[in-house]
Amino acid sequence: MHPIILFDGDCLFCHASVYWIAARDRKAVFRFAAQQSAVGRTLLETMGAPGGDTVVVTIQPHHKVS
Repeated sequence: MHPIILFDGDCLFCHASVYWIAARDRKAVFRFAAQQSAVGRTLLETMGAPGGDTVVVTIQPHHKVS
């Protein structure tokens, strides 16, 4: 499972940050979703987090501890 970075889809700074991260993510570790998208809204609801902030939020996947 990949970490998902949620970003404000209306924020130009957030879009620029996503492009910056994606350009440097050579191993394609991260996935991206706008907070306003269906996936973004579902993730925010699941976490109980408010949306609409212009801060990039990283959601770490659950890791199995062995």
